[in-house]
Amino acid sequence: MAIKRIVVHSGDLLLHLNSPVKALQNMAQVCSDYALISDVYFPDLDHIGSRRLEEYWGGRDGPTWWRIGLRALEEMVLDAGFSRVERLSTFTYGYRAKPGKWHHAVLKAYK
Repeated sequence: MAIKRIVVHSGDLLLHLNSPVKALQNMAQVCSDYALISDVYFPDLDHIGSRRLEEYWGGRDGPTWWRIGLRALEEMVLDAGFSRVERLSTFTYGYRAKPGKWHHAVLKAYK
């Protein structure tokens, strides 16, 4: 009998949700192996002491509810029910008018 593995992928989603931790908890509930989480992070929030920070923007004025630091993102993944998180990659990207504007992380979260 084959073992059923459920892998979850989330891309550029969490900062657009009013409840990103709840979304991560839902991912953890259905995931049996690991989740690949790729999302935008804001490095200026990782340079304020040792705190893990996010900034609430609310969703009234646009599609972005949160600015999340990388350390906060990793902690949110653990708090959601994953046992371990591995940082696979970080990079910047952009588009023609603003190249290299966005910081991006790819995390592997183990069940």
